Amino acid sequence: MMQRRIRIVADEREKASGVPDVLNELGFRVEFAQLQVGDYVLSHRTAIERKSLGDFVSSIYDGRIFKQVSELSSKFPRPILLVEGNVADDEKVAENPTIFYGALASLITAYGVFTIFTDNHLNSALAIKLLMEHLADERGKGPLITKPIKSEEPSLQQLYLVSALPGIGMKLARRLLETFKTPKAILNASIPELAKVEGVGRAKAVKIKKVLEERFAEASEEASQAKLLE
Repeated sequence: MMQRRIRIVADEREKASGVPDVLNELGFRVEFAQLQVGDYVLSHRTAIERKSLGDFVSSIYDGRIFKQVSELSSKFPRPILLVEGNVADDEKVAENPTIFYGALASLITAYGVFTIFTDNHLNSALAIKLLMEHLADERGKGPLITKPIKSEEPSLQQLYLVSALPGIGMKLARRLLETFKTPKAILNASIPELAKVEGVGRAKAVKIKKVLEERFAEASEEASQAKLLE
């Protein structure tokens, strides 16, 4: 009897990173979804936010990383930050190591985030593989993806509303709201206006407008969503 491949859920935007391809080669079953937080969900308790070193350093200076890990740690008891790149080669780190390591210290002490550094996507996949081996006891004890908890906070309601658009997860939803300021402005935006937002592009903009403007037709719940909630 063929052994069942261990399942990992990855954010759709991770397809281009090369990490999911390597994980598949290592014997895992990688399924893609529009994750609300994080880039890889390993168990009901553990998720990973993967960043290139350049993006990680930039996110320290603009404060994005603290919002992201706050959301990650609020949903997963064991949040992990995986940073891909060589710290010794980054000029910003060399210029001001205090800011860099101070941010790492804050992530550990304030948010309980474990940080792993890797050189490339191959080692990132290897790190995830080894993590999965150590998480054997907690796999299968809860759903990898859970439905979002309803919130009375308007900003979270806005994020959930926009993240439900096709191809738009929580990360792009935040970016769209930062650009257009309100959900209504996003819904009223033209395809060219939506396409200008980094990470959206014309293809996603067209899908968004189609969903917003196409006449509603009764449909059953998608099997793929039910599968992710198992």
